[in-house]
Amino acid sequence: PKMGLQIQADLNPRYAMVFGMSTANLGSTKKDIRNFFVGFNIPAVRETRFSLLLNQFWFGAKRYWTFGKVAGQVAGSSEQVAGKPATSYKLPATRFYAEMGILAVTRAYLTTDVWMHVYAPEEGFDFYKVTETGIRGNGYASYIGAGGEYFLNKWLSLGLDIDYNIGSVVDLKFDHYFTVDPLEKDIIATGDRVLSLDLKKGVMMPLIIDLEGWDMKGHFRVYF
Repeated sequence: PKMGLQIQADLNPRYAMVFGMSTANLGSTKKDIRNFFVGFNIPAVRETRFSLLLNQFWFGAKRYWTFGKVAGQVAGSSEQVAGKPATSYKLPATRFYAEMGILAVTRAYLTTDVWMHVYAPEEGFDFYKVTETGIRGNGYASYIGAGGEYFLNKWLSLGLDIDYNIGSVVDLKFDHYFTVDPLEKDIIATGDRVLSLDLKKGVMMPLIIDLEGWDMKGHFRVYF
């Protein structure tokens, strides 16, 4: 799930500018069997946990289409209603909109923890190999979408929108690295570029976090 806060300025009944921020924390765990070589192969149980934190900040625009009007009264004008000052306003019961993210900045932090249990009692091996890496990077994205909102009263609405995001985080570097294996302590340094290996193609390339996909959001909007 993603949570966020959005600030909107209505320029006129049809157009609005939006600034927002959101955060999402994603995780997954996978177990497999991997051969650990100590002069000969030992089948070892490996568990890998991934935790991805995405913080986004964006600037965008909306175009509104309004349907339905509801009349109401609030105090504060020179008009008189039952001896009390009041004013008449028109509240849009429902309005729909198309929106576009002009710029979205994404900050990503990826943590990978690996536990490997090397167990071969007949050969005298029974130990855990533990590795932890922290990866940080920034990227850019944009989005297009549509949505609608229904006014519960003059200052509160309930809405839903669906967006399609396009973008990625490509400049990923190691933030920290830890291992219990003394032979691997110096193979990664803070600031090193993060690479990924395609075993099927035998190709090494920079690691990329792909942000493309659908995003559905429900929201409460408070008007001032």
